[in-house]
Amino acid sequence: MPNTDESPLSGQVALVTGGGRGIGRAIAFALAGAGAAVAVIARSQTEVGETASTIKGRGGRAIGLTADVTDRIGVEAAAAEAENILGPINILVN
Repeated sequence: MPNTDESPLSGQVALVTGGGRGIGRAIAFALAGAGAAVAVIARSQTEVGETASTIKGRGGRAIGLTADVTDRIGVEAAAAEAENILGPINILVN
């Protein structure tokens, strides 16, 4: 899942809420597979950490961040951290 110029989402940064498990996790993997760097946000650090680690283990760029989407300040802080590490967010999956 390396981020190459030939990948359709190369150079893009995606933020996926609920990306620690289920559909969100599958979407995070699909986006990373298409070349995007992925910021995964959920309430469980263990789950987002596992998702990000799996993406990185496959050659992608990812970060796992903890936030509750009902907490605006927490989500804004997580998004800012994602942008500081991965770059400007181009794709949002919520």
